[in-house]
Amino acid sequence: MRLHGITAAGLKRVSQFMQGGPSEILYHITFYRNLGSIAAEGLQVGYGGGAGQGAGYQEHSSQGVFTTEWGGVFSWFNKVEAWGESMLSGSQSTYSEDLFPVVLAVKHEGSDPVYDEIGSNDVFEDAWILQPEEVPEESVLLWNGEAWVDIQDWGTIDPDKAFTKEHSGEFDEYGEEEIYYWETEYLLPTEPAPLEAFDLEETE
Repeated sequence: MRLHGITAAGLKRVSQFMQGGPSEILYHITFYRNLGSIAAEGLQVGYGGGAGQGAGYQEHSSQGVFTTEWGGVFSWFNKVEAWGESMLSGSQSTYSEDLFPVVLAVKHEGSDPVYDEIGSNDVFEDAWILQPEEVPEESVLLWNGEAWVDIQDWGTIDPDKAFTKEHSGEFDEYGEEEIYYWETEYLLPTEPAPLEAFDLEETE
């Protein structure tokens, strides 16, 4: 898996790995193409389970909505990106199929997150499982590339701006067309979601 220019050290780690309960705000990484459904219905089981590694993970993913602490965002972002690439065929791209990662922030007040040992061990950062009814759409924010916004504003993401075309120096089997990498670092948050962002007044 290729590495982004931004390193894990570029994200300020506030790890609670093996140190207690969940933070008030947790994070969920999914595909851009899921945002419309999430805005309408809230998070549902199965949107991101395939990002995990190892036998039995698909069965494990059916248990609920998977979230991570802030310190795990970088690793899960890369896992979801790699998962999207693995789903492509022929001339498809993560750009054409809307299979590029986006990061959601979840305020789970009143919920009872279950510790996800498999997910935690996968990236060495606490992971938690929530039930869909514990994550209504009004409890979800989205990083749109510039700021944390309400999930209803998912249309503010510009896929064309999200992708950067990077030269690979490699060519197709005929040696004619260069292969490009599509980098999505623009959609990797640079700061945790502030708690007060969840208290935004609804607009008419």
